[in-house]
Amino acid sequence: MQDPLGALIGKPWSNTLKILKGNLKERHGSAAIPTYNCLMNKFINALFFQLGWFVCVLSVSRNLEWPAIVFCLLLVLLHLFAHPLPQRSKDLQLMLLGLPIGIAADTCVQAFNIMGFYGWAIHFLSPFWLWMVWILFLLTLNHSLSFLKHIPMALTALLGLIFGTLSYIAGAKLGAASFDGDPVNLLIIALQWSILLPSLVGISKWRGRILMY
Repeated sequence: MQDPLGALIGKPWSNTLKILKGNLKERHGSAAIPTYNCLMNKFINALFFQLGWFVCVLSVSRNLEWPAIVFCLLLVLLHLFAHPLPQRSKDLQLMLLGLPIGIAADTCVQAFNIMGFYGWAIHFLSPFWLWMVWILFLLTLNHSLSFLKHIPMALTALLGLIFGTLSYIAGAKLGAASFDGDPVNLLIIALQWSILLPSLVGISKWRGRILMY
């Protein structure tokens, strides 16, 4: 029977991780295994988001948006079915609540000519590939980014201001959007993300406690 972990990250890495898991169990007993599983799940969750982000952004200039969207949908399904039903329900609820917020935020950015997104879209709304990026991002809030629930809101806002803005600039530089570099527009995006990230983290906290693997 094929090893699913080996199929995902390659046999050499899979073997290394199995050895590490065995060493943890030998040194610290079975209590170390939940910690190992937690770290692995968070790592794979972060990997899925980064992979999906790059695939979507790079697909725009190559007219490969729909294959990229299908690929990201597969990542979402893999994530959901890899977790038990209670956590799956929390993630789905967070997606349903957070996605309209993300679409509205990007649509406003585009409507006010702060940044223009390329790609297939319904009328004035943000493009479909951005919707998939939002879904993958929302799936990190209960997993690889769950630590944001335990830090001050001001720090979360600062992280959103920095990394949210950098993400949009990177997407524009890779050909997925147009951005003129206007400092005022840059400030608007930064302020938007300083509000968005704490708000989404607050929603994820409201929907349920952090998953304990």
